[in-house]
This record gives sequence, C-alpha cells and structure tokens, in this order.
Amino acid sequence: MTFLPATVTGRWFHMYLILDLYSRKIVGWEVHDSDAAEHAAHLVRRTALSEGIAVLETRPVLHGDNGATLKATTVLAVLHWLGVKPSYSRPRVSVRIPAKPNAHSTLKRTLIPRLSERAFHAQANGADVAMRA
Repeated sequence: MTFLPATVTGRWFHMYLILDLYSRKIVGWEVHDSDAAEHAAHLVRRTALSEGIAVLETRPVLHGDNGATLKATTVLAVLHWLGVKPSYSRPRVSVRIPAKPNAHSTLKRTLIPRLSERAFHAQANGADVAMRA
C-alpha cells in the first residue's frame, strides 16, 4: 500500500498494488480514500480470479511489507482460502525491489490527475471514492 496525494493539503488516497515480480506486470491495483483490510482482501480475491490462480499447479506467494493491512486476519483468511502463501519482509530490514518503485511512480503519474478530479466530484456529492484497474 502506498499513499497518493490529493489536491487538498493533508488528504491522502491509499493505493493497493499487486505486482508480478517475475514479469514486472501490474496484476491488480485499487485506490481508496481509506486504509482498510477489506480493501486489500477484495483486491487479492479479484486479482486471483483475473489471473486464474485456481488452475495453477504451484500456488503463488504474496510478499508484502509488515504493515497492519496485509497482516490483518481478513487478508490472511482470504490468502489461506485461495491457497496463496503470505510472505513478509523481516522487521527493521529495508529490502528494495527495483520494479516496485518504478511501478508505483508510473501509476502515480497516470492516476493522480484522474483521481483528484474524480475524487473532488465524488466527495462533493458525498460518495465514497474508489478506483480499480
């Protein structure tokens, strides 16, 4: 999960991203106006369906940071149900994956203008903001 700045100072959006490290393909992403485990669990389910992991012989591994969102019981239950093995970075060890910052910056460049305009109109009407791939 990473933060996207909004047009309002002090306001942020939360971008959830699933990246295939082997092909460097962005296999799933969503942007929400709040950070919740339910958002991450929904993204994992949707990405698993779109990528067809049910028919794979070997189950994938979902590697994430040690953030509370990815360690939440909701997300862990979905991963277990899908047969996806969770993996986390070691505490206090910064291991940078070269493809990850590039994917984040590309999405940020393309999403921020669209998201800011859409969010402004949605919030003016009292609606929840969510964008999906």
